[in-house]
Amino acid sequence: APGGGGARLPRTAAHYVKSSRERLRDVKIPLLVVHARDDPLVSHDDCYDWADLVRNPRVVAVRTVRGGHNAWHEGLWPLGPSWAVGVATDYVSAVLEQTAQTGWLLAVLGELGHGPAPSA
Repeated sequence: APGGGGARLPRTAAHYVKSSRERLRDVKIPLLVVHARDDPLVSHDDCYDWADLVRNPRVVAVRTVRGGHNAWHEGLWPLGPSWAVGVATDYVSAVLEQTAQTGWLLAVLGELGHGPAPSA
C-alpha cells in the first residue's frame, strides 16, 4: 500500500504511479463524480482539482455538504435508501438515452446521404 509497505500486485502497479486525480483529465467516456464534503475518509478539498475536473466535457461533478463516505442515506435513520444510487441511476439512464438518440440520428442522416451510416 502507498507509504505503508505491503505487497503491490503487478496488475495494480499503475495505480501507485499515477493517481486517479491525474487520470480524470483524460476521461473519454461519460463520468459522474459524486463527493460529500463531510467524507471522513477522502478529503473533499484534496481529492480533486475541482476546477480542472469540470473542464472535461465528459465529466459531471456533484458535490454535497453531507453524505459521508458512500452513503447519502435518506430518511430519519441512516438506514434508508441511498440518494446517490438514485442520482447514478438517473445519470446512466440519461447517458444511454442520449447515446441511443445520437445513433438513431446518425442512421437517419446516413440514409438521407448527409453523412456516414454508423457501423455496428
